[in-house]
Amino acid sequence: MTAGYFRWPDIRGDRIVFVCADDLWTAPVAGGQATRLTEGAIQARTPRFNHDGTAVAYGRAVGAAVEVEVLPADGGVPRRLTFEGVPGVVASWHPRSGEVLYASSAGEPFPVDRLRSVDPAGGLSREFDAIRAGAVAFGPGGLVVVRTGLGDPAYRKRYRGGAAGMLWIGKEGGGFRPLTAVAGNVDSPCWIGDRVYFLSDHGGTAEIYSCEPDGGDLRSETDHGGGHARALSGDGTRLVYQFEGSIRLFEPDSRHTSTVDIRLPGISLPEQKVPALGNLRSVDLSPDGRRVAITVRGKALTLAARGGDVQRHGSDKRYRLLSWLDDRRLVAVASPGRDPEQLVIFDAGAECVLPVGDLGIVAELRVCPRGEWVAVANSRYELFAVSVSDGRSTLITRGEHDRPRDLAWSPDGRWLAYSMPESPDRAAIWAVDIVSGRSGRITSPLSRDRGPAFAADGRFLYFLGVRDLTAEGADDLAVRGVAMPYAVELCPGESASDRTRVDFTGIEDRARPLTAPRTEHRQVVATPAGLLLVRGGPGDTMVVSEQGASVRADQVAVSRDGRTVLYLDRGSPRVASRDQPVPLDLDGVDVSVSPRAEWRQMFGEAWRLQREHVWDAGRVGAAWDAAWDRYAPLLDRVHTRAELSDLIGELHGELSASHAGERLPRTVTERQGFLGLVGEPGERGFLVTAVPAGSPCAGFDVAVNAGDVIERIDGVPTGVGGLGPALAGKGGRVVEVGLRGRIVRVRALDSERAFHHAAWCADNRRRVRAATDGRVGYLHLPDLGACGYARFREAMLTEGTLDGLVIDVRGNEGGHASWLVVEHLARRRRGARVPRRGQPRTWPPRAVDGPMAVVADEYTGSDGEVFCEAFRLAGLGPVVGVRTWGGGVGIRPRHALADGTVTTQPEFRYDIGSARIEDHGVDPDHVVLAAAHDDPACADPQLDRAVALVLDGLDGSGQSGFPECRFCYGEFRRSASEGDR
Repeated sequence: MTAGYFRWPDIRGDRIVFVCADDLWTAPVAGGQATRLTEGAIQARTPRFNHDGTAVAYGRAVGAAVEVEVLPADGGVPRRLTFEGVPGVVASWHPRSGEVLYASSAGEPFPVDRLRSVDPAGGLSREFDAIRAGAVAFGPGGLVVVRTGLGDPAYRKRYRGGAAGMLWIGKEGGGFRPLTAVAGNVDSPCWIGDRVYFLSDHGGTAEIYSCEPDGGDLRSETDHGGGHARALSGDGTRLVYQFEGSIRLFEPDSRHTSTVDIRLPGISLPEQKVPALGNLRSVDLSPDGRRVAITVRGKALTLAARGGDVQRHGSDKRYRLLSWLDDRRLVAVASPGRDPEQLVIFDAGAECVLPVGDLGIVAELRVCPRGEWVAVANSRYELFAVSVSDGRSTLITRGEHDRPRDLAWSPDGRWLAYSMPESPDRAAIWAVDIVSGRSGRITSPLSRDRGPAFAADGRFLYFLGVRDLTAEGADDLAVRGVAMPYAVELCPGESASDRTRVDFTGIEDRARPLTAPRTEHRQVVATPAGLLLVRGGPGDTMVVSEQGASVRADQVAVSRDGRTVLYLDRGSPRVASRDQPVPLDLDGVDVSVSPRAEWRQMFGEAWRLQREHVWDAGRVGAAWDAAWDRYAPLLDRVHTRAELSDLIGELHGELSASHAGERLPRTVTERQGFLGLVGEPGERGFLVTAVPAGSPCAGFDVAVNAGDVIERIDGVPTGVGGLGPALAGKGGRVVEVGLRGRIVRVRALDSERAFHHAAWCADNRRRVRAATDGRVGYLHLPDLGACGYARFREAMLTEGTLDGLVIDVRGNEGGHASWLVVEHLARRRRGARVPRRGQPRTWPPRAVDGPMAVVADEYTGSDGEVFCEAFRLAGLGPVVGVRTWGGGVGIRPRHALADGTVTTQPEFRYDIGSARIEDHGVDPDHVVLAAAHDDPACADPQLDRAVALVLDGLDGSGQSGFPECRFCYGEFRRSASEGDR
């Protein structure tokens, strides 16, 4: 029998339903043989029995979305209920209507969940009672408990930020109030009799607690002595939950906990064949150019440059940066998993580990031309030279701002050049004599000099650098630099010889520009026949020789004998030897991957990456070792990649830090399609009532109009279920839209979020205009990345010209442009440009000189929180709302695991004033709580309060013109001192 990794259990009568190996299973509550309900690893999640136990609703991964499905409890054909293109989490079944309730951000302006309901027989879903929550439980007397908060608490254990789980109790239709005030992350509400049971980690680990409906008589029900209970669910008499891969049963009457002994049939986990095409991680030419070394899914291979003669090297370790030492031997970085990385040498089929000690995370490796030394730069900002003969390592330098990079050897193998960061914005080219240890600075940078390359005869060193900046635009000047190629004569007057010599006297003044068009250069490569320059922007780069010949490629390498050139074009290698480049023949080249061995290595590497990079060393000491001891044994229970992700999430959760996660490779092939239309579905088709700007159906050559009826899409009839079923899997594809009497072809969207966001912002802007007689502007920042900053600049053209401004950052997903926004908002009117005709213009332009306020909520995260605190510190205005998410650390995503998954490590902390953003959030100046249930008398109390404060700054009235919401403002009005700081 097989040990499974069990998740998301639910109980009804004598049966349990759960997820294992990404499928649905049922088993007796008393334990025993499990029965599989679905086949094919459908990535099922959160199953829930209906109230008589005859059906199960669950979520199923469809591309990047999770859609709701239902099937009979004894198996059968599932029915898909939703086509929303976003993650949905099944929460419960309604006890009276029989509808399936689930949490989803469908129809929302940003990804924050509300409860929705859908008929298990099919049809359109609807918003359930205007409740913002991710979980719901129905109790006696019509009482309902919902949980607000973000994500799975196990992935950020002991979280205390603004979005920590919170329970609310009330009845359908409104009147919700906080249930209990435990200072922890609360999850999974359930009713047993007249008590509410839930999970909370306020004692340090997640345990089961219970209380009365008024929040009194709080009891601790379990004590696991470590570990975290997850995914609590019940049937009104008993509870089941997930605990470290097993399912536990809790009986409230006896307060007894037991493990359900579930037996699974054998689950095969065969080796996988992974093709080299599309999965290359590194490519290197042998010194004579006849063979190529590649890594595929962490496996080391060599093959002939013209294809064929494939040889495999190594074991179950993961190999990176595979490079030729000479025409026979290779060197690579080997990662066993949790243990430190190794430098290994392959020679005649044998693998030898060099005794170099702990090198940290090796980021770059470069072999000297004679094969005697290997230069290694690591994530600790260190640069070593390692002797191939005995593994002796010599520390060359250690950076203070970042690691040395772009390592390059002189032709004689004596000098090593590299780009050395000297400040956050500047890097110079340095060189060191490996034999004598003599080193010096080669260039005096304006910005970041990079990409050094020695001439084939060793007389010159080429590099890329920015030596002047240019300004573009009119009122708002954009300053940018272009990386151009330069050359430095290393030893003036020295004739060509077999030995490279460097005279550091006056060398920083000897840099001379090469003749090249003024465009961005990415690489300079020296060959005996001349230089190769890689230039152009992302996706449009060319390799240009001195003779003017050009080849499409992103990167280029040359064999040591200078006769063979390797081109990388969007990851596909081509080889040229005195003729046109020929694609490297990888047809039929693949590697065999044992999933269990790979997952064990990946899990260990994920653990080690956090230990190396987490900003707070105290979080990765003895407690981090204990986390390994707790979770690593569970690897034997894992049968799918999704289960491995869950286990890595549990591991990362022990850091109690934000931004620790993973980003899976983008392999989504199926996306829900949308047309961006407003309308009403019916038996005869979809009646279009509005065609918003930006809809693919709004084009001049398409002309779908209000009043049209869409009868078919790609031949599939539309009906009462709307357009979703006919657009399943059509996101990003051209579809035929069948109207009455004609057919039009459009490219379906893969999301309607932009339409919902635009409509929400327009409603808020109208609301603010109406309340202020057009005096106050409004803008929302969905993020602070490039898109969010563009939206800010766009909105400021209209909103920034008014007397006051409200900046809404609710739901902000972070980024890196907070300082740019604060800098712009801090601009003050100093005067005016007064023309002979027309109106004066403010100087400086687009300066806000009136009062401002920021609206934030518990979903304002990361750089959005930095913005809030910086806005306040700059004296620009108050922050209104509730305490923010609590993600005051940053990441530098760059470390890919064997399957291409990038794990993120919180590598630095933001210190902004005295605020403790990480794991706490930004405290607002004016607390305005948004209830779990919208109050129809006050649709947006947080925005209302911000507008009132801006108006008060304008004229002292303090009156927003909006009706006062008794619930949301009650506490604030009773005691201003409690709400205002």
